[in-house]
This record gives sequence, C-alpha cells and structure tokens, in this order.
Amino acid sequence: MTLATNPRVPKPLELKDRDVLVVGAGVSGVAAARVAAILGARVALADRKPIEDFPENARSLPSDGVLLLGDIETWTAARTPDLAVLSPGIPPTAPIFRSLQERGVPIVSELELAWQFCPARIAAVTGTNGKGTTCRLLHGMLSAAGLPTVLAGNIGRPLAECLFELTPEHTVVLEVSSFQLYTTRTFAPQVAACLNITPDHLDWHRDLDEYVEAKGRIFARQWPDDLALLVVDDPGAAALETRVVARLGKVSLRRQTEITWRDDCVVARLPGRAETIVEASAVAGWGEYHKLDAMVAAGAALWLGAPAEAISLALATYEHPPHLMTLVAEEQGVRYVDDSKATNVAAAVADLEHLRREGPVVVITGGKDKGTDLCSWAEAIGRQARAAVLIGETAARLAELISGVPVSRAKSLDEAVQAARRLARAGDTVALIPAASSFDMFSDYADRGKKFAEAVARTGKNH
Repeated sequence: MTLATNPRVPKPLELKDRDVLVVGAGVSGVAAARVAAILGARVALADRKPIEDFPENARSLPSDGVLLLGDIETWTAARTPDLAVLSPGIPPTAPIFRSLQERGVPIVSELELAWQFCPARIAAVTGTNGKGTTCRLLHGMLSAAGLPTVLAGNIGRPLAECLFELTPEHTVVLEVSSFQLYTTRTFAPQVAACLNITPDHLDWHRDLDEYVEAKGRIFARQWPDDLALLVVDDPGAAALETRVVARLGKVSLRRQTEITWRDDCVVARLPGRAETIVEASAVAGWGEYHKLDAMVAAGAALWLGAPAEAISLALATYEHPPHLMTLVAEEQGVRYVDDSKATNVAAAVADLEHLRREGPVVVITGGKDKGTDLCSWAEAIGRQARAAVLIGETAARLAELISGVPVSRAKSLDEAVQAARRLARAGDTVALIPAASSFDMFSDYADRGKKFAEAVARTGKNH
C-alpha cells in the first residue's frame, strides 16, 4: 500500500523513520496509527485504558509495526516524539496536550494527518448544528448524480481509514468539528461550509473566541478558486466572512444572496456560474435550520458538478436519521418525539419553535453541563412550552432560569416521561429536547433516545 502527498499541501509531514505518538485508541486513532506506520513512522498508540481493554482493531496493530502503550508517562519521559496525533476528545487543557506543547512537539488531529495524503476532493462542513444533515444530503446528491463520493469524518468513517480507496475522481463529504479544526495546519478543502455558530463545547475550548477561531480555520487555507459557503442568516457564521479567501457563496432564506429560497425552489447564482433553479418542494415544510442545511448542500453539489435533477431527487428521497425530531409513539392523543440529537441550545430552541406550530409541547430537557449559557433556552421554554420536566446536570440551573410554566425535576428518564405524561393533554407533544450532551446519564445521544422510546413504551402500557 502506498500513499502520495496531497498536491495542495505546501510542506507535507515527513514521517519516515520519525517517532509518532498517537493518543486515543478509538476509530480515528487506530486509523491514524495505521497510516503513520505505512508511511514509515515508528508509531506508538496510547490510551487511558490498559492494553487488554483496547478495542480489537487496535490490538491488531502490532502486526503493522505499531507499539501499544499501557504506560504513556514512562514512554514520553524517555523520549520526545517528532509528532503527536491526538484524539478530538482530548482538550488543550489536558495534561498530555500541555506536556507535549511545552516540549515543542507538533500536535495534529487525524483529520490533518489524513488530509496531507488524500487524493480526492474534499467538501467539508462545520457548524454548531446541522453538520450531519448537510453532509448526508450532499452525499446523497452526489450519489444521485452518479459522482463517486464517500461520507467521512464525524458522521462516518475517519478520513484516514478511507485513504486507500480514494482516487482523484472521488469527492469526500467530510463533517468536521471544532476539535478537529483546532489543530489543522494545512487543511484546505475545495468546498468549505459553515452553517452556524452558537456557544457550545465550552468545556473543551477555553472560551467562545477560541471556539469561533477553530471553526474559522475551515476557510483559512482555501485557494482563491475554491468555494466557501456561509449561512448569513446566522450572525455567528456571517461574522466569518472576513476569514474567507475563496469564492464566497452566501446562503439565506431572507435575502437575495448567491443561494436563496424562492417559490419552494433553491435558487443558486454561484460565482462564475449561471443561475440554477432546484425544485425543492420536498423540504418546504422543514424547519428553518434544516431548510438552510438543504440549501447549503444543494449549492455545494452544484459546484461539484451535480445537475439540478439529481439534487431534487436526493431532497425528495431523504430520510432524517434517528433521534432527530423522530415520532416514537402516539398514545391517547399525545405525540412523543425523540429529539435527542438536539445537544445544544440553538438546536433546541429551533426544534421547540418548529414543534410548537403543531400544538402545545411538554419538554423533557437537561443533560451534561458544558458551561453554556442556558438563558435563551429557558426563555424559549417559558414562552413556548406548556411545561418542562428537567433531568441531568443542567436541571438545577434550568430550574432557576425558567419562569411562566410549570417546572418539575426527575431523577431518571422513566420518571421524566411519567411526569410529562401527567402534564400533557390530548393534542400535545411530549418532546425530549435535551439542549445538552448525554454523558452525565447515558453513553451517547443515541442511547438517550433509545432509552426515551423504551420509557414511552412502558408508560403507554401503564395507561
């Protein structure tokens, strides 16, 4: 297996006979370790777990020449690696991150490592909300057009895992997070999009400015003939316009911009391209956030060579993933909606507003406290919900902030569903809209959504 340097990288990493430390034995860490080893590096893979608890694919790495570390402190005390590839879950405040920085070790993410050896075009999408929807839509549009495409990044497989199947004819649709962007050095996608920026992940980033700076890095090294897409209806995304060095395509539902909405159609006037109209009545009933996601995806797909007919087909056949505004049951006139993917305030506010159009809503909300400002979420609940049932670490803060509607607290999701059912009336919706991540009580948002559906099923049997 061989890998060639990406011609868009001005000064590629030289890994042959270099010491590379990969920290984090998850899927991205394993993929990065394997790529570094194939490139001739002496690779060590470390994790907080003992080696016997590494996942099976990590335990097979010694056959590729990768050293597995059960004691990272002893290894790093004896030598200083030439490069460190850190898991996105490791924040800059972590001791290992600080220790490597203080010793002058270059730190990159798996994204940056893989990008430097990627032969395919990259269409990268970031934002606080909507990244997954936009990437799935764009991947579907390119596939419908018969264009070779791979879905990767946060939403799918790590880019490093895909390298050996990619060609210059491929387009990789890549969901990228602020964590990954934080340590990029040469990342320059041919298409880059930022959907929105609202306070999030402030338990990882030092402050909001650092979070915004990381998001803006998606545009920083693009080439002049590349495409940058910005949703200018969102103030946070719009503020990144000064970072754009590529051709700019503004996206708006409210203004006549390069990509806009007219008569249930996406109207695109991309730089240097003729106006194209994409029939999009299939998404006319979507909420504002999701409609903007579709518009960004359509603009990117057009730029990458998909015809309007293929884009319309992809929009008409798109199915939302589980745990995103998903109806899980209807009992005695009460609808139960799983919106466990709404892990931050902006997404929660938008989804509550959308649900409220269909009738009164009893909200089950709360989760891991990431230090974000909950005032706008509390205000939205007080203005638009019938009642709120609070769970998780953020429950105490929300209880102090919400006014104007009945508020109760629950120790478990089962208890919360039972309380919400008592508060709801026929025609209401009981919605799990956490506005927080799940890790205080659940393994991830999918586990939280599954447990919600199970709790609803048990509640239904008891009524």
